Amino acid sequence: AVCHLWRPTRRATRRAHVCRTHSRMATLVEAYLERLGLPAACLADGPTLPLLETLVEAHLATLPFSNLSQHLAGGDAAPSLSPSRLQEKLLARRHGGNCFELNGLFALLLRDIGLETLLLQCRVWTGRERGNRGKPGYRRHPTHLLLLVGGVQGEGNARFLVDVGFGEPPLGPLRYSVGEGSEQVTAEGMRSRMVQLGDGMVQLESWRDAGRDPWHVRASPSPATEAGWVPRLSWAEADVELFGAAAAPCLADFAAAQERCLAEGSTLRQKLVVCRLLREEKVTVAGTQLRITSPRFKRGGRVPTQRVAELGCTEGVRAALLEHYCIPREETSALQLDASVAAPGAWWRHL
Repeated sequence: AVCHLWRPTRRATRRAHVCRTHSRMATLVEAYLERLGLPAACLADGPTLPLLETLVEAHLATLPFSNLSQHLAGGDAAPSLSPSRLQEKLLARRHGGNCFELNGLFALLLRDIGLETLLLQCRVWTGRERGNRGKPGYRRHPTHLLLLVGGVQGEGNARFLVDVGFGEPPLGPLRYSVGEGSEQVTAEGMRSRMVQLGDGMVQLESWRDAGRDPWHVRASPSPATEAGWVPRLSWAEADVELFGAAAAPCLADFAAAQERCLAEGSTLRQKLVVCRLLREEKVTVAGTQLRITSPRFKRGGRVPTQRVAELGCTEGVRAALLEHYCIPREETSALQLDASVAAPGAWWRHL
């Protein structure tokens, strides 16, 4: 089977990359660029904002948000966060991962090319799509990790919010700006803003169109659904102030948070999800279903629609993982889907 990936260019994202065997590289930067399908020449101008935008878009198109490891017989219940293990899994074996893995390794790449990063813990706004059986609201504990990035050439002291480990984050960096005038639109059309909450918290929100669910794809069950801002993530201002401080956390400090996310009975443990993002398309395997959403956001009168295919069996899912994510078949030979088949259909519907 031939596996195709999208590769970002300056003007568009093109379907051009044919999956090939990963060669062992001498450095993390070389291995990462090869995995993303980017030439070493992209680093020639230094750590600029266009470079950061290119890296984020390429990452989201190539390394999926995924819990595949938790659905393999003998797989990692709580994957190691050591840099060498992450590099082996994400770059050499061509897997995706969770937020701690994806943003954790990406932070190392950004540091190696001259940028400053802060690992920022946050809480996720959840509903039934993420296994919340009660009313929508924030999880009790921080269960997500994203990045605050500084040292961008030509941008002074500006910092940027970067996330390559969420189910559907903005497709590029967001300038860290809270309050009035903070609305930003990324390349795929997502509108985002950061607002101040009480008790020293900041909230990231995205825009929802009228009459549609918060992810724009389906008509809302309630015709009266109004257009408005939807909560997504929140974090403490005090954590942001750790940027550049000696007390800033390292990736190993988030091992307990990852274990909490992957605990027995968690949504991540009970239903398979693999999702990658492009400007015009979202490609998701959820359980035994393949969903391709295009366009991702309302554009020029076009409304997001989904093509859905029932994969039917383990072999069908394995074939989709190869075709759409370039995950080699030898990496999915131990795939188990009993839990995914039994899980509620609403889980991961936002992806």
